[in-house]
Amino acid sequence: MRPSSRMASVSAMVLTAWLGFAGAAVAGDWFTEDSPWNSEVPKDAVFFDLPELDTLVVGWTSGKDGYPNVPVYHATEEDPVQPVLYNFDTWLNVYEERWARVGNPRSVELAILEGATSSLPYETNFYSTTVGRIGDDPQAWVLPPDFDPISLPPGGLTAHIPPGVTPSPDSDGHLVVFQPDGKALEAYSAIVLSSGEVVAMMFGLTDPTGDGTGWQNGRRASMIPSYAGILMDHELKAGSIGHAMAILIAPEVLGPSHVWPAFAFDRNPYDYQGRIAMGTHLAIPPDVDLAEFTWNTASGRAIAEAAQSYGLYVVDRGGSGGLTFITELDITHPEWGDWNEDLHYDLYMILKELKGVLPQGPR
Repeated sequence: MRPSSRMASVSAMVLTAWLGFAGAAVAGDWFTEDSPWNSEVPKDAVFFDLPELDTLVVGWTSGKDGYPNVPVYHATEEDPVQPVLYNFDTWLNVYEERWARVGNPRSVELAILEGATSSLPYETNFYSTTVGRIGDDPQAWVLPPDFDPISLPPGGLTAHIPPGVTPSPDSDGHLVVFQPDGKALEAYSAIVLSSGEVVAMMFGLTDPTGDGTGWQNGRRASMIPSYAGILMDHELKAGSIGHAMAILIAPEVLGPSHVWPAFAFDRNPYDYQGRIAMGTHLAIPPDVDLAEFTWNTASGRAIAEAAQSYGLYVVDRGGSGGLTFITELDITHPEWGDWNEDLHYDLYMILKELKGVLPQGPR
């Protein structure tokens, strides 16, 4: 999370979200074959205990206000080309409920545009860093030595934006719009105006055919793309998840450090109190027989199988006390509707079996 503490991890109600006619969210074949997201846990992996995981409550994101989902859209050449603008104040004004992610009155839209510009002051997230200093020390913002810097064309960035696009309604306001050329527009703290223009606190293009690591310069504090590892509606319905999964984790167990595939962590780690590094790989060891468990939901079984085959990666700071699975915004699978005690219990069983995996770096 960035300028303030994230809303608490979801271990209660999960709501189904409806995004109207704005382009179906379907997962593509994201990232390279040897990406951490597409690589199975190595057979020679070394596992280690993380007792602090036992202190966490497991949950998942949803369409409810306050929870950091990731809306995923796929634009076509027929969709309007819109400016993507920078306004530092989008986060605070949405958090304090002066502005909304969508549906602002014209007077508010004019105020948003008044403070907007077509240029970005930074070539990466200003909320990501590689050092643990906090406060006003200018050294608190130190970037990794190598990453893919944001480069905007003359006159600013434009993108195909389908009508009806909606950012995640929480304070992080993620928005992902895959472009016809294959690149992904990633915006953080985004607002969509009635004209279709996007105004955001941070944005850039990432490459879903790349490695999916922090080098991609995505909108997570880890610099990992915000769509990496999220649970998609179609794969939950199919009962098969063929990739590693992204999780948010509580600041109480995070430490001011990072390991591959993360390239950074939060610039303001004021509430980090633990030792788990950003980018930590978790998995269920292979000697755990998943067939011996009584699974209450098909989703729980599918997530357990993926947690053993591929594992999970810590990509961002989550709510206090929680380990949270990240979903796309418009989950319609019935197991992910209103609060589901069966699903919660399945995820709890998975949490209790997770171990840390010693980082091996690029493969």
